[in-house]
Amino acid sequence: RFDERLPFYGWLEDVDFSVQAGRRGHLIKTPRLQGVHLGVKGGRTSGLRFGYSQMMNPVYLLRKGTIGFPQASANFLRTFAANHIKVLRQDPLVDRRGRIRGNWIAIGDILRGRITPERITSL
Repeated sequence: RFDERLPFYGWLEDVDFSVQAGRRGHLIKTPRLQGVHLGVKGGRTSGLRFGYSQMMNPVYLLRKGTIGFPQASANFLRTFAANHIKVLRQDPLVDRRGRIRGNWIAIGDILRGRITPERITSL
């Protein structure tokens, strides 16, 4: 099952799901299958919520044991840096300012010891 603490098509929920599936059976890699990412720049959630999940979910999944420190820290730092650098490009289809606000709200929560990915429902 998908983790209900990762709402709104949560960041990294696919990683969490595949790790859970791998713990219950075999994962198979084949070149005969292709995946399609149906994401659009407009997104399904606000930039604020998305930015929050970009910071909070890697920390939550690290604590949960789904991902290790190298993967969590790389994901955390890469998305944080990308939002702060790409805000200068002003892409009208991506709410970078909202993502940055969400990043900082999550970092504040993390520093306070509040590992609460579901908080995005109230943002």
